[in-house]
Amino acid sequence: MTLFHYKALAMEEKDVINLYYKLKNLDIKIWIDGGWGVDALLGKQTRFHKDLDIAIQQKDITAFRKLLEVQGYNEIKLDIARPHNFVLADDCNHEIDVHVIAFNDKGDGIYGPVENGEVYPSASLKGKEK
Repeated sequence: MTLFHYKALAMEEKDVINLYYKLKNLDIKIWIDGGWGVDALLGKQTRFHKDLDIAIQQKDITAFRKLLEVQGYNEIKLDIARPHNFVLADDCNHEIDVHVIAFNDKGDGIYGPVENGEVYPSASLKGKEK
């Protein structure tokens, strides 16, 4: 694979920033997770990223999907996909791994069925923009 082809498959910083601000303009809040979350904390891209991992509130999923559909993203049909975790991709193979959360009364983000016990603690959802 040539470097050019490799870069075409990569989710680049500009892609992440553009998506973030498009969502912000629609009052859709996301939390960047995974490798891009680490890079955001470091203030620079440190490695190749095939995808962008995000957490997003359940209440925003319909508007989120509409925006991404207009941007050329469609859900990848995966056996492991769930209503609370699915992957969207565009024609350039940029992927967004979506983790859907719903807040409880403590401000924790409940990920998936409550009985699974998977939680984004409220402290992990506090951050700041630069």
